[in-house]
Amino acid sequence: MTNKTAITLYGNVGGDPETRTIPGRGVTKQFHHPMAPIIDDMVEREFTTPEREVRTFSIAVSKKDDEGNDVTRWIRCDDWNRLSRLVGKGDRVKVKGHFRERTYQKDGETKTVRDFVVEDLKIERHKIRHQAE
Repeated sequence: MTNKTAITLYGNVGGDPETRTIPGRGVTKQFHHPMAPIIDDMVEREFTTPEREVRTFSIAVSKKDDEGNDVTRWIRCDDWNRLSRLVGKGDRVKVKGHFRERTYQKDGETKTVRDFVVEDLKIERHKIRHQAE
């Protein structure tokens, strides 16, 4: 079991969230036989994961360094629960969640990416997108 530390971030959205669809796939897992105490045997079962949708966006989080200068850090956020459906570029948001690291192979090199998984989102302030005439 992994231990997830809950974190709250405040920041401005850098661009409109992008939606990607993750296709479902078949997975085979091995389990101990239901009669495991009597028969020491493994059983394979097939499962199908459902198709899922993820909304991805980045937020700019600022802080002061030792000399008092503003330092901006961009954090990539993954929203699996459609909480960001009303969020747009420039909005100020409060997100709660946890960081997740994942690795992948590109050109024979292992790359590591750190994403923020959004568990709760609140829009603190909408950016005015249209001027009233």
